[in-house]
Amino acid sequence: MQENISSFSLLDKEFRYNAIKIRTNINYLNDSIDKINFFYKTIFIPDLSKNNHEIACMNIKNHYINIKDLCKRTSEMIVNIYGMSIV
Repeated sequence: MQENISSFSLLDKEFRYNAIKIRTNINYLNDSIDKINFFYKTIFIPDLSKNNHEIACMNIKNHYINIKDLCKRTSEMIVNIYGMSIV
């Protein structure tokens, strides 16, 4: 989108808004995936305390829930934006 900002501005306002929201959600998804990777690696640190291990596992679980919700919302947005482009 960044490279074609002048062409992007020619699109319908609602379409642009939805496209930006989708891109934002994808950025959040990538961030959550990076955090899960960090916490997953953390749980294998040899001297990690039991408390920190539990915290890392809880963070992994919470980020998976976040990913599930973001994927659902993002896929719904994509369906809506696709429907807008057909009309």
